[in-house]
Amino acid sequence: MLATSARGDALQGMPSVQQVMAAATAGDDLTAAARQRAALLQAAGIVETLSDGRVYRNQLTAQEKALLSGYRSKAGEIERKTLAGFDPEETKRLQLNSPRAKWFNASTRMELDKNFRAEVVEPLLGPAVREQLRQLPLVQDQRQRQLAARQQQAEVNQRQALEAAQRAEAGLYGRIAGTIGLAMLAVVSLGVLTQPPGFGGRSDKPDAYRGGRRAVEFRSARGRVSGLAERSDTYVSGGGHSAGPDRPVSVSISSTVRVTQKFFLQQEDSTELLPVTLSDADIPLANGHRLGLIWASRLNGKDEVLVLVVNHEAQRWWQLRRGETYVNHFGLVRKWGWCSIGVLALSFFAPWNGSVVAALPVLLLAWVTDWVAVYAAGKPLDRHLRDLAERELAGAEPARPDIEPAQPNLAATPA
Repeated sequence: MLATSARGDALQGMPSVQQVMAAATAGDDLTAAARQRAALLQAAGIVETLSDGRVYRNQLTAQEKALLSGYRSKAGEIERKTLAGFDPEETKRLQLNSPRAKWFNASTRMELDKNFRAEVVEPLLGPAVREQLRQLPLVQDQRQRQLAARQQQAEVNQRQALEAAQRAEAGLYGRIAGTIGLAMLAVVSLGVLTQPPGFGGRSDKPDAYRGGRRAVEFRSARGRVSGLAERSDTYVSGGGHSAGPDRPVSVSISSTVRVTQKFFLQQEDSTELLPVTLSDADIPLANGHRLGLIWASRLNGKDEVLVLVVNHEAQRWWQLRRGETYVNHFGLVRKWGWCSIGVLALSFFAPWNGSVVAALPVLLLAWVTDWVAVYAAGKPLDRHLRDLAERELAGAEPARPDIEPAQPNLAATPA
């Protein structure tokens, strides 16, 4: 009998090769050889079982390896000698019914038979080996329960981690939504509250207009057209390209005609000739036509632009640009779109994910708010310009602040 090593290897109480062969010698020579082979392989299986899986991890000790090799080598030697004694022709002719096949099948059945193991091999085992074999199912069952518990705990941990991640993600989305909401509220508040009242309201000057945070004043001049000169410039753009040598040439050409009118206004209250240039207006004019021209500027006289042309001969008037254009030109409303660009730039350095995504709708809302503010100031400015044009067309002097403006002449139709 072999002693147990310090690692607790499965050797104590295991029989030697000779002991196993001696216990399985019953019957004739073929029967004894089949029993011996089966008993040796049964003993090798016990060593593998007691190794508790170390045999599959190549962790057997040298003594375990020697014992296991001895069992298997002797079993293989018996198998080779016995099989070599059978007639090959007979085996080929009878195949599964041949004596060789029957012997091998009988030995294999005994190798797998628990009763054979209990009858031949187990009586050779020492008490320690028997106890280990008895305890092994209990140990394996305990390990299975521990493994199941660890798997269950791993699933619980995974589920908790997933729930924590979902809560963190929900919290992140909440912070993003809150940040977007506060930023949008701030943008709307800045865009609305910083615009002083008075959209469309006139100042204390009859010919002035307050469209927001600044006021615009208007001056007019009347006179007749002289030295009228018109020039039309045609700008052509586009070209052609071919998809291949056998394909037709595709041509796309567009043209733009720009009309420039230059003339002098012989003012009624002055001998001075006032030079006037109109671009992209194409207003029907002729020398001798009586015109009324209205300019707009800030209260300090800066940024003066021609905004209205009133033709008394044709009983029509033309507003050269839309009211929103003049709102932007004179800066009548305060814009906060540029602040949103700064917010977007700072969002790249924010410590939490999603800051850039949160800044994008704020940027969009800021520009939309600016557009709405410009639109809100431009429409009443258009109405104010229409009032000025109709008063000029009617030849009426500007009304005093305490006098209600005259009703517009419905016969005058703007172009």
